[in-house]
Amino acid sequence: MRIQNNIAAFNAHRNLANNTTNTSKHLEKLSSGFRINRAGDDAAGLAISEKMRGQIRGLQMASKNAQDGISLIKTAEGALEETHAILQRMRELAVQASTQTNERGNVAGNAASAAALQASAAVLRGSSATLSASAAVLRESATKLQASADALTSSAARLQASADLLQAAGRLASAASKAASAAGKAASAAGKAGSAAGKTASATNKAASAATKANSASVKNASATLKAGKGEGNTDAASNKDIGKIQEELTALRSEVDRISEQTEFNNMKLLDGTYQAKKLHIGANQGQNIEINIANMDLKGLNLTDDQGNNLMEITSRAEADASIKKIDDAITKVSTERSRLGAVQNRLEHTVKNLGTSAENLSDAESRIRDADMAKEMMGFTKNNILMQAAQSMLAQANQQPQGVLQLLQ
Repeated sequence: MRIQNNIAAFNAHRNLANNTTNTSKHLEKLSSGFRINRAGDDAAGLAISEKMRGQIRGLQMASKNAQDGISLIKTAEGALEETHAILQRMRELAVQASTQTNERGNVAGNAASAAALQASAAVLRGSSATLSASAAVLRESATKLQASADALTSSAARLQASADLLQAAGRLASAASKAASAAGKAASAAGKAGSAAGKTASATNKAASAATKANSASVKNASATLKAGKGEGNTDAASNKDIGKIQEELTALRSEVDRISEQTEFNNMKLLDGTYQAKKLHIGANQGQNIEINIANMDLKGLNLTDDQGNNLMEITSRAEADASIKKIDDAITKVSTERSRLGAVQNRLEHTVKNLGTSAENLSDAESRIRDADMAKEMMGFTKNNILMQAAQSMLAQANQQPQGVLQLLQ
């Protein structure tokens, strides 16, 4: 029996220390949830895990970059949408200023009306001449009838004188009396006929005078209509007022296009004034994984609606200029449409990029988790085992420490 070195106690103490260390490791893994908490846990696994972590975080940040790019493009495209609406309204106003339909239609209608009135005046002049000739004939006939009536009256007077001389003779006197009565009736009829002819001639004169007045009024109306037609064809005062109002609205719309281009910003960067060129969007986890974004100048100069000196190239002061402005606005609309289409294609690409980055980050996270994360069930089993072994080692160490005390029995 040796008391200098208690080998059993040494052995129990060593196992107790090992079990305590293992229990501490299991407690650390169970409390952190990671299988690898330090390089000593798994050196190779730690290196692979850290590289994967770098890729995962890079992919997540690249996804954020792509989403920021989408937001930038949406900002620019939303401003261009309003620019599109303004250009459409400008084109509508240019088309309105280019039309001559109303004025040309009025002039043509007035000319036709004037021609018709002139023809009517000619007919009225012919009718007036005919009525004047008829009145002259009737007046001549009335004069002849009046002369005949006077002759009959004179004959009746002579017959009356003869009747007075032959009154003594019965039949001759009676015949003379009857003849005189017939002559009186004839004279009365002739007088009535002459009076009727005079009235007819007077009515005819009045009708001719009215026709002449109507003809004169028609000619005056035709002349006034022709003058009005010429005035409307040559004088454009009302149209100029309308074009002036259209020009005012166009000026305001042009100013709004420049304002949108100047004030559209994203993170203090102007987007539509031509300065956002060759900008990089880093949309990957590694070097060189980026795309370039360019946004063209979308102000009036960039849309070719003003020259380099800022002079307006879209005028509507005349119909020819307004008609030419339609083509210029069409070109500007095409340019904006092209730019919006290009931005829309980049936006769609970035949306697919965000989805792909999310999938890649998910798969890498799964792989990294298998390497670095702790299996809680397995770690719990190890903890339970080492805890029991630690308690057993403590008990055995106590027993081993009791063994040297048996020497005291020998010394009594």
